[in-house]
Order: sequence, then structure tokens, then C-alpha cells
Amino acid sequence: MSHYRLYEQFLLLSAVILLAQTGTTAALGQSASPLLLDLSGSLASIRYSPGALDRASRVQDHVEKMVEDFDSWTKEKIPLGIYLLSFEDWMQIGLQDSYGMPSPMGGRGLALPAWGNPETVALWEGLMQSRLPTIPDPSISISRGTPEEVASLLVADVIAIAELAKIQLVSAGFRGDKPWVDDVVAHTMALSGILLHKDQRLPEVRMIYNSLAAAGGGSKAHSLAESESPSSIQAKLWFDAQCFTAASIVAESGGKQPAKQILRSAKKNGGVIRASDLVSSFPGLDGWLRSSFSDS
Repeated sequence: MSHYRLYEQFLLLSAVILLAQTGTTAALGQSASPLLLDLSGSLASIRYSPGALDRASRVQDHVEKMVEDFDSWTKEKIPLGIYLLSFEDWMQIGLQDSYGMPSPMGGRGLALPAWGNPETVALWEGLMQSRLPTIPDPSISISRGTPEEVASLLVADVIAIAELAKIQLVSAGFRGDKPWVDDVVAHTMALSGILLHKDQRLPEVRMIYNSLAAAGGGSKAHSLAESESPSSIQAKLWFDAQCFTAASIVAESGGKQPAKQILRSAKKNGGVIRASDLVSSFPGLDGWLRSSFSDS
């Protein structure tokens, strides 16, 4: 056996070990592992395609804050794994989601684009049915690519924050007694983090979700019953936009850390988050439920 083949097997074994540590071994069964680099940490392990170190460092900083926030709210430390992949590595691994769409890697892992390209721009402009929000942001200004390609990363990351919050909820044993509860709480966690650490990004985040809501058909375009199994990615993103609106309602009456109040209360109930408790604590949710969905 050649020295190169031995080195190749060593890299694959290293990938298996890291993926197992974050509960993300499922994706390796789809294809051979690409040659990724590591940015390890106790709270967020990042694997990235060569050339994406700057983005990896920024993503790690943000994800570590998510882990720290969740720990402060629940006393549960849930480390997360992120994969920042080039288009070629995305294809080699065999991820089913389009390049640019946050993609679960099993367990506590999530794959994201390492950088924007024409595919990510076309994906998000198609889903938002609008131009991408190319508002300058110092935290991503050194990313490679055109303003539109950088903006496509911003959109992907906004969607990813809520997906990571859902991973944290599931991993810690929290669960809603109705399907919409988990999504609303995840978006409340994501919004709480933005308000705590990056409130200057809030206008961009609102713009993104407003565009996704309009592109999905606007108010009452779908029934609440559909939220369990959306018929398309467009419908799924429309539901995300509705849940962001609900999270905004919660934040208006719950201050900068509404997630803390919700999760600490649920912990006393064995991790169950009751819809009735949410509506009682945040009465604006009653109007949201009645005005947002076709079956309400």
C-alpha cells in the first residue's frame, strides 16, 4: 500500500472520529470524505474547505455564543459541529440540499457554504423573489466574492441560526406539545442571540424574513397543519418567516432574553413547552395564530 493511500485513510479516519464526537457520522456514508481542515473548540467544532479560514473563525465565534447563551438559559451545554464546504466538497459528500441551503449532517451538525457563488445567489434570489440584501456588514466584509455572493452567505446563516437552535432544543430534551411550538421557540432563541450580540443586524434579518414570507404567498398562504411537513422548501421558509414574526412578538414583551424565560419555565415541566403557557405569557401570540394561517 502506497504512502499516499495510507495518508488518505488516515484523513478519512480522522474525519470519522471528529464527526462521531459531534454526532454527525451519517453524512460520511454518502461519499468519501473530502480533505477538510479543522478549527476545533470545546463549544463549536468547525471543519472547512481550504481557503475558508476567515469565515470559519467568524462562524465559530457566533456558534460558540449560541452554545454559551443556551447554557446560561438552561444549564445545558450542547456543543455543535459546523461544516463549511466549497461547492466541490458539497458535491463530493453528496448532500441532497442545494448548495447554499443549510443542510443537516446528522446529530448536532450542520453544513453551510464556505463561500458564495453564482449558485448560491441564484438559489436565494429565487427563493426570496427579490435582490439580496447587500447592506455592508463589517463582520463579513472580508469574505470572498461579489456583494451578492457575500449576501447569499448572510441569508444562509440567518436560516442556519434557527436550525441550530432546533438542534439544541432536541439535544437537551425540550419539546413542544404542539408542532409549531418548537419552531417558534427556536426562532425566539435565534432572535434572543441577535438582540444580545448583533442587534445591528436586525434590519437585514427582518428584510430576509419579510421577503421569504411574501415569496411564499403572504399572510394565510398555508395552513398551520402543514407546518409538520411542508410541501416544498419555499413553504418551509414561509413557515420560518411566520415563526420569526412570532418570535418578534415574544421579544417585544419579553425583553432581550425571552428565550430564557420560556426555557426555564419549561425545565420545571420536564422540558415540555406548552402552547397554552406561551400564549398566556405572550398574549400577542393568540392574534398571530389567528391571522397568519389559512386554517385559523
